[in-house]
Amino acid sequence: LTLPSQMPTSRIRRMATRAATPRGRRDGGTIAHMTNPIPIAVQLYSLREAATLDFRSVLERVAQAGYVGVEYANLLGNDPGTVRGWAEDLGLVGVSAHRPLPIGDVEHEILDGLSELGVDTLVVPWAPPERFADLASIGGLAEDLLQAQQNAAARGIELGYHNHEFELSTVIDGRTGLEHLFDAVGPLVFAEIDVYWAQVGGVDPAVLIARMGSLVRLLHIKDGPADVKTSPHVAVGSGVIDFHAIADASAHVTWDIVELDECATDMFEAVEASQRWLVGQGLARGRA
Repeated sequence: LTLPSQMPTSRIRRMATRAATPRGRRDGGTIAHMTNPIPIAVQLYSLREAATLDFRSVLERVAQAGYVGVEYANLLGNDPGTVRGWAEDLGLVGVSAHRPLPIGDVEHEILDGLSELGVDTLVVPWAPPERFADLASIGGLAEDLLQAQQNAAARGIELGYHNHEFELSTVIDGRTGLEHLFDAVGPLVFAEIDVYWAQVGGVDPAVLIARMGSLVRLLHIKDGPADVKTSPHVAVGSGVIDFHAIADASAHVTWDIVELDECATDMFEAVEASQRWLVGQGLARGRA
């Protein structure tokens, strides 16, 4: 049992945020107005090309665009402590970081780096599709995730898993591969649902989020035609994803995290437009 006095300050602050900011509710089957929208962050993988040239200037532009936080990907050779200082100077919250499973020989390197970065949430961004080939394969991945969760928890770090399309397009005994995985690892491991990849995988993301309930704590917000994996993404609000339905379903979500993998337009402009649309629709909260 971890007492509040033993928790990292950032974790206590995040727990308070979760308790204070319910995502939305349904009154008599009608979507209620979002009176308390959750904060918005950006996954820095979206801006990797610019960050390769000047990581700090990317953080500055993210802050200027009105984002509250960032989710880290590859730090591109920058020192974690230095990046943490840049973000803190700009008032950006380090929401989480995408990292491999912290098990085996890489466990300490990964978790040490997260601690230096000042982030208390690790999200495993991907597992090979063959790990969802059948229930035995999913069970093996579940064992690895639970070991990773135990390693992370010993350092005060929470662990989540992020989906792509194949975990949803794989259906075994009437349930998606992703849901079979969380049957085995939830609630110790939380879900970061990528709403776009869920739809590409053939599952309505709002229905999926509602089904998984409190297991879903973070959302990856991206938009586009949702037809095939290779189609370019577009600024949020200009594609086919129904974000109002998603917001209504995601009562337990604590952050909306915009991520655009590839765009046919300027990536920074798409990221900025995504923030304006989500905040303008009352679906997310930007910087005060």
